[in-house]
Amino acid sequence: MNDKKTFYILAGFFLLMLCLAYSNHFTNGFYFDDYHTIVRNPHIEDISNLPLFFTDIKYYGVVIGNQGYNPILVSLNAIDHWIAGEKNPVYFGRIKN
Repeated sequence: MNDKKTFYILAGFFLLMLCLAYSNHFTNGFYFDDYHTIVRNPHIEDISNLPLFFTDIKYYGVVIGNQGYNPILVSLNAIDHWIAGEKNPVYFGRIKN
């Protein structure tokens, strides 16, 4: 067997093992900070709010004590909501995790 073929077989095997190891991850629900940053956050429901996420920390989540400036994360949450059309945990976090 040549080196290139061996590489592709091993890469495919490890990719399959990786997918199997993380396969239960896709069916998990929302946990911990997901409730105040996704589930109860009305700002991510409207994709037109995207520019606002870069201007103020209040768009991060609904719990004031846990707010922080993380516009990329909030933007990705809004994009996930826009793609899914709802707050479905299957769609959220697949880009980020």
